[in-house]
Amino acid sequence: MRHIIFFWMGLLCLAACPAGCSRDTAPESDCREGAEAYRQGYYRRAEERYRAAIREAEKAGPEGLRLATCLSGLAAVYEAQGRYAQAETLGVRALSIREKALGAGHPDVAMSLNNLGLVYYAQGRYSRAEPLFRRAFAMEEGAFGPDHIRLAATLSNLAALYSDLGRFAEMDSLYRRALAIREHAAPDDAGLAGLLNNIGVFYRMCARYDEAETVWKRALAIREKALRPGHPDIATSLTNLGVLYVQQGRFKEAQPLLENALAIQEEALGPDHPVRSKILCNLGALFYGRCRYEEAEAFLLKARPIEEAAFGPAHPDVAVTMSNLGELYTRQGRYAEAESSHRRALAIQEEAFGPDHPKLAVTLNNLGLVYYFQRDYTTAEPFFRRSLAILEKSLGEGHPDLATPLHNLGVICREQGRYPEAEALIKRALAVSEESLGPNHPNLAEFLQNYAGLLRQTGQGEAAAEVQRRADRIRAYLSEVEGVRDVSARGSTGAPLVYLLFGLALILIVYGVRRYLRGKRG
Repeated sequence: MRHIIFFWMGLLCLAACPAGCSRDTAPESDCREGAEAYRQGYYRRAEERYRAAIREAEKAGPEGLRLATCLSGLAAVYEAQGRYAQAETLGVRALSIREKALGAGHPDVAMSLNNLGLVYYAQGRYSRAEPLFRRAFAMEEGAFGPDHIRLAATLSNLAALYSDLGRFAEMDSLYRRALAIREHAAPDDAGLAGLLNNIGVFYRMCARYDEAETVWKRALAIREKALRPGHPDIATSLTNLGVLYVQQGRFKEAQPLLENALAIQEEALGPDHPVRSKILCNLGALFYGRCRYEEAEAFLLKARPIEEAAFGPAHPDVAVTMSNLGELYTRQGRYAEAESSHRRALAIQEEAFGPDHPKLAVTLNNLGLVYYFQRDYTTAEPFFRRSLAILEKSLGEGHPDLATPLHNLGVICREQGRYPEAEALIKRALAVSEESLGPNHPNLAEFLQNYAGLLRQTGQGEAAAEVQRRADRIRAYLSEVEGVRDVSARGSTGAPLVYLLFGLALILIVYGVRRYLRGKRG
């Protein structure tokens, strides 16, 4: 396919903020108004009211509990706006005040721990976030018992963190427990919608697409009922549904969802918020999937400076955008730019995750394509093989996402006249992808096209013609129904390899999940 590296909203909000988190409120008028404005997504108004409340609270002294509540509220606003340094400063100060006034084991201290953990999580500072979430959970469970609704938020936050860290068994059990608590205590509130959103990401990671769509639609319905029109959380649900449809080749359904999400986020959060950059990347994925590369590039180039300003030049989100830009440059024959973009992405990912993390498989595959299109097969092949080895280890040998490096290795072998090896690899790619991709997926057309070419080269003309007709039927459908341009055009060499683009950063996490679940079920 043209696989894409997507940003999922809500879990990473991406899509990167754990859902269902309780925030502080206060009886005073300014704090109440600030909390209500925050709940409705009116962040500038919330900031104004919390600032006024802080000014009043500081008149009573620098260490009062009222002040800690107001500081926590303003920190939550800053975190939602992507102003993480300011949020951290306020969160640390609020935690210090509460620990001093209430003692280190008080449940209200757990609120501050949870909120500060969210700030670290949003920045990818997982080693700082985890102990805060775990400490908050222990305090809340001790104070309220094992089934209190406050535990659901912290369980969901820990589960989101463990998802990013690849700790899937722990993630699964935490989500199950959080969902049981939420559905018993508050079956229709916005907190449940946030948890459902994250569970949808989990299902998507497990390639359980129908279940993901079902829970995301349920989350969207809850949010549309509970929240005002134009609330940023509604944009989160719209984004995840849109990304799912792009990955399934349902481009016409996806585009209005993503465009609506972008309009909501720009109105609520402004043009420089990192969440906007993620939606821009996802729109780039959509236009890439429709072979409209100039439009895709424009979206990615808008996203990159937002990410670099928010997180710095070495953040993993920057690596995703650089890898995606590299693929576009490869498509356009701009190989020097493509290689530079991919190597920068690979360096960031290896530093952040180590040499064997599934997220590297995308960039490795796509870097191999740069050399393939320049007919440097000797250099390209090791990148494909390393990508395949990482995926086999994390996903298992039968997972459909292995189809991409299997197919690409098969094409390399075909180009070098290694026909038996090429046929085995391409047939394996077809076998692991046909069931999961559906009958009209762009990837399947690519695989069939190359298989037909191999059959012709090996004198199997009749079989080749049948396979070619099947590929042509898929392409006709994509052009007529989904508005996809000629998907057979592939760079200056015309060689139809398959890209891992715009989405596997998160998608790859999931498949270790699926393998875990298969093992658990026996």
